[in-house]
Formats: sequence, structure tokens, C-alpha cells
Amino acid sequence: MFDFCASFRLLNPLSTDYIDFPQQFQNLRIRTISNEMYRLVLRHIQHLWRYDEHVHSDLAIRGDGVKFIGDVDLFSFLLVLKIRYGAASRHRGLSARFAYIDGRIPVQIKYLFRLSQMRSRPDRPLLTTTIAIVRRFQHPHQMPQFPWDAR
Repeated sequence: MFDFCASFRLLNPLSTDYIDFPQQFQNLRIRTISNEMYRLVLRHIQHLWRYDEHVHSDLAIRGDGVKFIGDVDLFSFLLVLKIRYGAASRHRGLSARFAYIDGRIPVQIKYLFRLSQMRSRPDRPLLTTTIAIVRRFQHPHQMPQFPWDAR
């Protein structure tokens, strides 16, 4: 299961002023990862941009606003306030794939995306955000038995 860490918790979700993007990235359509990932990102940007634009699925037959096709820039790592954060899905990001969110909750960063969305009125600027898809660490359902455990 994946969770969101939108623009990392230490930043304003709408600001990319403190993020240094590497020159190398891959253009990707999120549906190539999974349909679940597309739905997760769609729900997030619908919530994030709810006052700016009505965003709906690319499979929706009707609807005002704009369709979210799912095209993103996929990065292997980002520098946030000069701290490197990497994506576990990319080889160049493996060394910096662990982070903390919501205080001290450890997570593994799976993907780092930059997303730009057209608006319904072309005279308005693009909506842009940076998204990190993270996976929280889970406790095992049954703790292993060790010889030194008291019974």
C-alpha cells in the first residue's frame, strides 16, 4: 500500500522554490505503473487543486474542467533544501530512498514525480506540483521468537 508525501512535509505543497530538479528525468504515463497509482495521484491532485480547477479522470465521459491524462516527469532523486531524496524504483536513487514523514514515521520513497496540468482556460498558468509516493514500514503480524525471550 502506498501513501502520499506531497512535496515533502517540510515544504509548502504549492512551492517548488526549495527543490533542485536534476537534468535527467523520464517522461512517463502513470498508468504504465498501475491503475491504482493513477487513481491515487488523481485523488491527490483533485484534493490539492479543488479550488483552482476541476480535474477528472481521462476515462470520464462528461465533466467540466480538465482531464488528467497522467503524464509526469519521473526523477531518480531530488534535492530538497540541499538534502538528497531518492526513489527506490530508480537505480540512481537507491542510496537516499529512506525518509521520515509526519514527525518520525519511517518510509521508503518509491517514486518522485513532477506533475504539470493544463487548465480549462489556456490563458491561465499551468498547475504544477511535486509528488513523492512513499510506502510506510509495517510491523510484522507475529513477532519472531528469540531464545532469550521470557515465556
